[in-house]
Amino acid sequence: MSPHDSQGPRAKEIQDMFSGIAGRYDFLNRLLSLGIDTRWRKRCIKVLKQKMKSAGSILDLAAGTGDLALALEKHTSAAFPIIAADFSHEMLKILKKKKGTKDRISIVTADGLSLPFRSDTFVGTTIGFGIRNFTDRPAALKELLRVLKPGGVLAILEFSIPQRKIFRSLYLFYFEKILPLIGGLFSSRSAYTYLPESVRKFPPPEKFSALIHDTGFTQVEFTPLTGGIAFLYTAEKTAIDPFERNR
Repeated sequence: MSPHDSQGPRAKEIQDMFSGIAGRYDFLNRLLSLGIDTRWRKRCIKVLKQKMKSAGSILDLAAGTGDLALALEKHTSAAFPIIAADFSHEMLKILKKKKGTKDRISIVTADGLSLPFRSDTFVGTTIGFGIRNFTDRPAALKELLRVLKPGGVLAILEFSIPQRKIFRSLYLFYFEKILPLIGGLFSSRSAYTYLPESVRKFPPPEKFSALIHDTGFTQVEFTPLTGGIAFLYTAEKTAIDPFERNR
């Protein structure tokens, strides 16, 4: 869920903020989400597995402390090596401790706008609650498209604001009043003030899906989770026509 874009002072501020709360990050996520985020990750991985057409490596970008990468390891076979990439070194240090001696997850410190991977490398790419932290989302999506193999699948989990009036009001009260208060007791209040602000500024599902499509992805879909608190976005990189390849 951490930022993954090193361009500009604002990005540096976000990076420092997430690095500063790394030690309490997992605890606060479980406390503040009541464990719902765990179910969302399972749903994301289930859909990803259904859509991927072959075995191969999976990139989890903006991996943070590795919740999604570890869930990928748990719910996929050894045929799917996992690379967890983030540019917050402090977050990745937590992941390194959590994964212990397991060797299916490789940890890479990397900038999401200039990934250190060859084109057409991964059968799947994921981002769990981190895409909104990029200061240049189109550039990040283009990098994800580049490193995907033809026919590869993109899966993104991201927060949203529920549309139903009563649920929306209750959610915003919790998100903007209660969450920063609890976060401030255990960690940085400013970090949990940033969270609702960043969600409010994030484009609605239709617009973000259009951005994914405009980047060059196809088969773009989005699914609401828990009444629209979050959305799962999926898309594919166009497969190479075998007849075109042989011309």
